[in-house]
Amino acid sequence: MKTLKKFALLGLVAPLLFSLLSFTNAVAGEGSLVAIKVYEKSGKDRIAIYADEEVTEIKLENGSDNVSRDKNLATISKTIEQYLKEGYKIQATSSADFNGHIATTYILTK
Repeated sequence: MKTLKKFALLGLVAPLLFSLLSFTNAVAGEGSLVAIKVYEKSGKDRIAIYADEEVTEIKLENGSDNVSRDKNLATISKTIEQYLKEGYKIQATSSADFNGHIATTYILTK
């Protein structure tokens, strides 16, 4: 039974350590780090991509109807998929709501 617990613990800890090491290598300059920040319901809906010391912005639709939301979701998905195809992995995500203004951040490393 103790062996089973050790393997279960190892199975939980190993992926976390691998993710942490991947992230620290990217921050230390041994890999690449990309931050994608999505601003929604702000009146200036956009995607800001921070990569290679440059900031690229992609405008999103400023509407609350389903058509606008669907277009924005497709644009956000395509942007993230582009980096995943280049070999990046999502290391962390966070989202915050500031009085109805939503900001979501994706941290990707390679």
